Amino acid sequence: MNNKKILLKLSWNNSYQVLVHALHRSKRSLPNLHTPRLQTENQILPSGTTILTTGIPVGSSVVRPFRKEVCTWCFAYHDGKTLKYRIDGKIYFYSSACLVVFSEYDPFHILRNTLIEGLYLKCEGEIQDEEVPLTENLADVIQKRWDEVSAWKVAVKRLKISKRQKFYPTVTAEDYAESNLYMDKEQTKNENELSKLLQSSEVEKVKKYPYILVSYTSIYKFVRLVVPDCLLLWVNPNNIRSIIGRNLTNALGIWSSVTEQDEEREYFGFGVHPSASYFNHSCDPNVQKLRVGNRYEFFASRDISPGEELKSDNVKERRRILKECFYVCELAS
Repeated sequence: MNNKKILLKLSWNNSYQVLVHALHRSKRSLPNLHTPRLQTENQILPSGTTILTTGIPVGSSVVRPFRKEVCTWCFAYHDGKTLKYRIDGKIYFYSSACLVVFSEYDPFHILRNTLIEGLYLKCEGEIQDEEVPLTENLADVIQKRWDEVSAWKVAVKRLKISKRQKFYPTVTAEDYAESNLYMDKEQTKNENELSKLLQSSEVEKVKKYPYILVSYTSIYKFVRLVVPDCLLLWVNPNNIRSIIGRNLTNALGIWSSVTEQDEEREYFGFGVHPSASYFNHSCDPNVQKLRVGNRYEFFASRDISPGEELKSDNVKERRRILKECFYVCELAS
């Protein structure tokens, strides 16, 4: 058998079963299920072995400046050229095939509904930073804000659509991009099970970036206003907070390809791949990742010994930027 075989091939239908099985096998080395580690068992993994191929992201967004140039489905980009395949003149695709498969993943036409774009234009604005009083418990402050959102939901539900405008949240361009998530039912079910094993970083992030609390309550309100009635059961503060808390530290950036080492890369957006989050970060990694369309391939960057933890470098781009500012990381590289 070819030693380059794929050890963990995560398809749309078996990603949950395969990865969770791998996690349970390595449970002996886990402090808890929120800090999992993937490790080899009893064989050497030769350099170049494909360890994991993710499925499509459970959620992704292309930043507004590149929405006409980057394919919403496969993230293809061709030297800044405007893509010719589109839906309602607002969602752009590299090919007709990308458009068709995207449409199949949007059965309720949520993203195709131009009302969303119109609603965003009515809500568009900038959010002012809010200071969290040092004397207050941060978790209590967060809970109070979400309690206010629950009261907002009840008030809006009683109103006719034509009377809801005064309840519209303020939504930034970044928040609008993040609210545009497209999902497949089977993919969503499996990947959401994986997401539950990831740690939420809501409190830590709000402590560092207080505006996040306002930003994400606004995202919740926006999503609540645009999803069809049949999905409202799942659009509640607990689910949104859970998703946000995990996405804050478990998303992968979508970057342009480069042909030269010192060439600048453009940031196109992000995608959330729960299965990819189980490789812990290390400045001395043994796993590298490569984006192939809207999926990621993780492969061994060197020979990996039996029982060795599988680790990837999640901050390579950040270290490159810091180096340009004359800051060089002194950790192992």
